[in-house]
Amino acid sequence: MTSVFKRMSAILQAKTNKVLDKAEDPRETLDLSYEKQLESLQKVRRSVADVATARKRIELQAGQLQKQADKLQAQAKAALTRTTGNWPDRHWPVRAPRQQLADLQPSTSR
Repeated sequence: MTSVFKRMSAILQAKTNKVLDKAEDPRETLDLSYEKQLESLQKVRRSVADVATARKRIELQAGQLQKQADKLQAQAKAALTRTTGNWPDRHWPVRAPRQQLADLQPSTSR
């Protein structure tokens, strides 16, 4: 019984395909494919522009972060030169590493 249904299904598919092949116009199919290609090309161009914009934004952010890092480095150096030995420990609880090393050297030579 199932073989009969399979054969009927195959015949119906063949007949349907034959009718669709006759109704199909190759020019219309080609036009539809061309339109889809144009849409894909527009999407690709948009994506390329988005990537270029994101790249430029990242480059600008990297520049800003580098400027900020340079500024903070300069501030840290200035703070180290201002605070070496001028402030008591109670005002500057975290001393510069150079000062900590200098404090350790006399105690190790004893």
